[in-house]
Amino acid sequence: MQPNMRQVGATAAPLLTYSLTTDPMPVQVSLSSTSPSIATLTFVVSCPKSTKSATVAAIEIILPVDEKGIEDAANLCMVEPSLSSASISSSAGDVWIPSSAGPGASGAFYFMPQAGTVLVTKQSLTIEFTGIEVNTLVGTALVTINEWAVPGSGTPPTPDDNPSGQQFTAVAKFPYGFYAGNFTSDRPMVKKGDPKPPVLSWTGSSNATYLMLYESNAVDVSNVQSWSPLNQLTQITTFILQVSAQQEDQDQTATMDFSITIEVENPSLTAQDLTVLTTSTLAGPVNVGTSETPANLVVNGDVQAGNNLTVVGPLNAHAALNVTGPTSLGNDLKVSGAGTFSGGLTSNNGLTAGGVISIFGERQKLAREITLQARTASSWALFTLRRRPPFTRISLFLVCRTA
Repeated sequence: MQPNMRQVGATAAPLLTYSLTTDPMPVQVSLSSTSPSIATLTFVVSCPKSTKSATVAAIEIILPVDEKGIEDAANLCMVEPSLSSASISSSAGDVWIPSSAGPGASGAFYFMPQAGTVLVTKQSLTIEFTGIEVNTLVGTALVTINEWAVPGSGTPPTPDDNPSGQQFTAVAKFPYGFYAGNFTSDRPMVKKGDPKPPVLSWTGSSNATYLMLYESNAVDVSNVQSWSPLNQLTQITTFILQVSAQQEDQDQTATMDFSITIEVENPSLTAQDLTVLTTSTLAGPVNVGTSETPANLVVNGDVQAGNNLTVVGPLNAHAALNVTGPTSLGNDLKVSGAGTFSGGLTSNNGLTAGGVISIFGERQKLAREITLQARTASSWALFTLRRRPPFTRISLFLVCRTA
């Protein structure tokens, strides 16, 4: 089957990933229609680990082309590329066939497996467009990628249907002769708090704006080609060099980013969410929240303390509480389940238990009184132990009521 029109309507992202490189990097606009700049676009297509595998029926790539000699900064091509400019190969050896989308679909190319469908797992596809004549206007062109695929070994839709996935890939077009790159660091790793920061360097044309972006900072580095952060690094940090350029007498701007990540030995860690799938060992003190901004710690399982467990505020246990060592309470203790204390228990404040209390050990130092309360659906009893002067006897008071 030969598709003869462009398909639209996909709302989901493609199952496969499409990584683009260009030659030159960055793409440069043409000086004129008679002196075109030539570019090559290469897409490396692969199946991400999260998808595992996908059965693919077709891939369409649409290069935006100027129509009727009218140039647009949002277009990439000055003239429509020929079918011979498009090629595709597979690392697994499966055969794919490129084809043009037909009349009314300028710049659109289909790539379909000769066998009808292909299961993409670990192999990669390389799609290349050569001899692209870039138009003369600086700006950003969006290349459309449509995909007809299903996860696993199912039956994918055909190009007669709307694509199952779609994405847009930006291609920045810089002024003719523009160059930028070689973004590097003199050290890939630093020690935490090292007073000697890493030195980042790059090359590039002078007729551009260069911004260094990292953490929440944006530093204008347009007048230099090497730079170091003012603050000491305490965590792994990614630096983004954002390069923007305009052409004279044009309003459109072309922008591209270079990035580099500096590792930090024994870094600090700041995260919105942290998921630990296996055992985690914390060798130092752990603070949850601050005195100004309290925070809650919720543990949906057992908590074991190999040494002292200190609670400054109330301690509420909504399940069984088992203590095998001496216990001192400077504040309230509320246990909704069974409480077991295999060592001493000292309370300088209230002690409330809604379940059974078992104390296996020496009971001493009854400061004033202990009140124990037992309830059923129809009655309750209140036991009070009081230590009276001269502190040589203990009195027991019992009150019982029936509802």
